[in-house]
Amino acid sequence: MSRYRTVEQQEQPITRRASYIQPRNQQEERRTTHLSEAHPKQGSLLSSVGCAGVVVMLLLLVWYAVVVPWWTNTIDQWNYGTSRITKLSADVGHGTSDFIAFDQKGQVVVIEFIEGHPDKTHIFTGINLIGDPGNRIITLSVSDVNHDGKPDVVIHVEGETTAYVLLNTGSSFSWSGK
Repeated sequence: MSRYRTVEQQEQPITRRASYIQPRNQQEERRTTHLSEAHPKQGSLLSSVGCAGVVVMLLLLVWYAVVVPWWTNTIDQWNYGTSRITKLSADVGHGTSDFIAFDQKGQVVVIEFIEGHPDKTHIFTGINLIGDPGNRIITLSVSDVNHDGKPDVVIHVEGETTAYVLLNTGSSFSWSGK
């Protein structure tokens, strides 16, 4: 038998064998083709939107888990240094004072140095913080919170919504104002 087909053999269609991948007859083949062509763009659109959503979520996760904390720590390092110490100079009624505030293992420490009187240095403690010890930034400001005409020291702790106040007694400060 020859390896080449004759003209008569070429005109006859080659019948396909039924298999798992191919349908058994042409009617099944048409139905399969018709169903697969019904929504070709919808499937690709949904998969594209799904992939884009996953990529956006991963980018947001990386942004909030890596970039934002790194940037915050870098700015804190530039502004406050490794020790996270804040200094404020103000006239609080009993001479110009220099205040230093820092977080000492979960406890806020405020030190007042009165200019020209190193023997009258005061150390104020009493605020115990909950959370990451030794890494919070303590900032100070002066305001008349008690409305008695004497400037009080307002203590702001990073990450907390409330502020703490050292009330001015005229010669020193007190947590209770006495």
